[in-house]
Amino acid sequence: MALSSGAAGAILIATSLYQLRDAVSGAFAGEIEMGSMGRAKRRLLMASGRVGLAARAIVFALVGYFLLRTAIDYEPSRAVGVDGALAHLHHEPLGQWLLGLVAAGLLAFAVYSVLEGAYRRL
Repeated sequence: MALSSGAAGAILIATSLYQLRDAVSGAFAGEIEMGSMGRAKRRLLMASGRVGLAARAIVFALVGYFLLRTAIDYEPSRAVGVDGALAHLHHEPLGQWLLGLVAAGLLAFAVYSVLEGAYRRL
């Protein structure tokens, strides 16, 4: 159990770093028909993609961290999913503000997902 939790945690952290790189570089827009969008939609797609992918990366990194910590401590009862990771975040100093920022970021990811669904190259 500890090895698989540790591997899953490491994979989630690596995935979150990849997503964060995509968010910062804007590489996520490579598969989207940007030419068929107006300027306002392009700006909305880029802004919501950057913020949304960064927020999703933070959530993945939190879950990965808790899985990795579970493997290191070998306490399977401490393993948490997305809900548990966000609950831990809530109890930290400034946790309510951080949770609000993550929630806003995930709403931005929803906006990005709708735009991506409408304009993605097939």
